[in-house]
Amino acid sequence: MSVRESPDLPTRTEVRFGTPEDAGAYAALMRLAFGDVQPYELRYRWQYWSDPQHSKLLVFEADDNVAGMLGVEMRPLTNGLVSGVIRDIVVTPQHRRRGVLRRLCGEANRLVVKRGGALLASFVNAAAASALARVAGWQILTPIPVLRRDVRAELPRTRVSEGLLAREVVAFDRNRQNRVWRFDQHPVHEYFTASFRTGIAVMKLFGDPPSGDIVDVNAVPLELEVLEGTYRAAVERLRTMGAHEAVTWGILPASERDLLSRLGWQSGDASRSFAVSVLRPEAKSLADASGWRLQPADIEHF
Repeated sequence: MSVRESPDLPTRTEVRFGTPEDAGAYAALMRLAFGDVQPYELRYRWQYWSDPQHSKLLVFEADDNVAGMLGVEMRPLTNGLVSGVIRDIVVTPQHRRRGVLRRLCGEANRLVVKRGGALLASFVNAAAASALARVAGWQILTPIPVLRRDVRAELPRTRVSEGLLAREVVAFDRNRQNRVWRFDQHPVHEYFTASFRTGIAVMKLFGDPPSGDIVDVNAVPLELEVLEGTYRAAVERLRTMGAHEAVTWGILPASERDLLSRLGWQSGDASRSFAVSVLRPEAKSLADASGWRLQPADIEHF
């Protein structure tokens, strides 16, 4: 199946599920939209076919040519609800503002509800945020800040989490099966870990000179003292691996942001935003960004 290049209005349209044979069309559409920056065929096979029940790709066809795609990954939440997460959202330039995104989002909503989901979430760049904001039901909640720290700089000698109070938040539940798929079976990146008591941090190296991307920090229970020790362990591990900088990004509770500030992390520009479409009444409270805890492993998979 090819990517449609003609600007003429289509005479027949449909939305269908992606198949393994769509890898080429998926890669062509992604390169058209974002450039040749990822191994898209490999990403397609891993995201949508290493566990076909995990994610589904919706394909919009116009006269038998692919004009748009939207991927949905189903994830349980720590509050017992289930959320769909948009993994890929792209429409060919000549089909934008013609209802393609609205149609794909409508089909995604129906898919998520059918599979027991209560909301649909997305992590979008500025262009996608502008497009989603025009689709009924979507709310752009907040920018997603980037946090950075020079790992060669000395960490505070004493505990800094004293006096900070944690609050209950909602996060994507990263169970063992998800962790194996997300980290151990990733087709491109090699991940490393650092731990402190019940906390574990997952990270990868990128760039030259190398930086460390801390993609997941978790502890059970989610105590600030344990989180502090885990972030410290991650920075020390990255230092021993030769990294110059540590990077993380996401939506964190105010107490965790204060903790990172005390540990020497600095906030940078936000290039993405968090958006949700609430599909069931029980998820209405999740349209408040302050109730979430989201990390790079939730936001970006490749």
